Amino acid sequence: MTTCLAFVFAALVEFALVNYVLTEQRQKATKKEWKKSMRADNGNADVPLQALSKNSIHAEGSGCEDQMQGNFPLQPAFLMIHSRITPRLIDRISRIIFPFSFLLFNMIYWPMCFYGYGDETIPKNT
Repeated sequence: MTTCLAFVFAALVEFALVNYVLTEQRQKATKKEWKKSMRADNGNADVPLQALSKNSIHAEGSGCEDQMQGNFPLQPAFLMIHSRITPRLIDRISRIIFPFSFLLFNMIYWPMCFYGYGDETIPKNT
């Protein structure tokens, strides 16, 4: 039961990671769109409404003013090393790792349940 709980927890962590990476990509796209529209307007126009989505606010106390100055929070180290990590790549890797690790676990667990660790560990009724 503990192993199944660990697999469910790992799936939830994978889900959270995919959502985090997807949110970061959307924020980068919003920032590029905002910069592109500012260049097209020579910086004289108001900020377009598409650039001010709910995804553009990072945390309490940091809003659009921080973004206009270019103050974005740092990414975790594992995302900075591999900047090409996409949600699709994470899902593809997870589709291979999760079933393989569950199969490996079952190949080790069930023979141990049926045959035991050895004669010393199995209690005998005598």
